[in-house]
Amino acid sequence: ETGKACVEISNNNVDFSNDCVQFEYTPAAEISGLTPKHGLRSGGTNVTISGTNFREGDNMRCRFGGIEALRVAFVANNSLVCTAPAMATPGWVSVEVSNNAGVDYTESGLQFLYVEPASLAYVYPKLGPEIGGTLLMISGSNFHSSASLSCHFWDIDSNRSLSLMMTKATFISSSAMTCASPAHRPSIVRVSVSSNGQQMTKDHIEFTYHASISVT
Repeated sequence: ETGKACVEISNNNVDFSNDCVQFEYTPAAEISGLTPKHGLRSGGTNVTISGTNFREGDNMRCRFGGIEALRVAFVANNSLVCTAPAMATPGWVSVEVSNNAGVDYTESGLQFLYVEPASLAYVYPKLGPEIGGTLLMISGSNFHSSASLSCHFWDIDSNRSLSLMMTKATFISSSAMTCASPAHRPSIVRVSVSSNGQQMTKDHIEFTYHASISVT
């Protein structure tokens, strides 16, 4: 039963204090889903956790494999965003939450996968028409198959924190994937990939858009 109760103490089991220090019984938190389900071993992935009985305030906690999250943001009583901490080794860890400042945690068994960062070696072909649609073969390492696997195209002359364009990618192996170039004006762009929609490769791999060729 939920609600508040008075807490009193006694040193002889006969005479009790009369201060009525309150203790509140609340429904236990439960979690049912994680998005995304994987992130870099270096940490920093913002994981949306769905569930029930989350509480606004500073009592919410998340932990990944027993390590507390870097940050916990209350969204609603059924949604949190927790920033994953770094982990010593890649692999699966359990994710649990607490709504009473870390005293009692859920025991859901939901798993989050820590992976090594991906890197790019080359993109082939290295150029294509401005109308887009060029199928790019991307080679590298530590690629991870996921529904969020994507290619991102950046303006190399800009310090933008968001990519100019994004297209879905097709996983082939841990060292190969494909994606189609989007339409873009003639210029040089930097290509990166992400498997969780947040953390991108940092390699300086370029793709050149050229003006469309016409035959007269």
